[in-house]
Amino acid sequence: MYTKGDNEIRIIEGVSEKGLPEIQDFENEGEYIQVNNMNGTISPIFGGNMKALTWQDEELEVTIISSLDKAELLNIAESFPEA
Repeated sequence: MYTKGDNEIRIIEGVSEKGLPEIQDFENEGEYIQVNNMNGTISPIFGGNMKALTWQDEELEVTIISSLDKAELLNIAESFPEA
């Protein structure tokens, strides 16, 4: 978790489970998005006050939760090294 004043970003990284049918979609209102040529979703959470950007590759699943806008979340996600 990273915080600056009242703003925070949570980054969750875990081992990708191949048996899952789709990337987790917190409120079933996700938009499909590409992160470094990997499939992902960006979804509103907590009543739309925050967003969750989730993507996975062969080894890892990463979720970034923040109140940042879509472009800023995508910039952060694309700064992660590819596995």
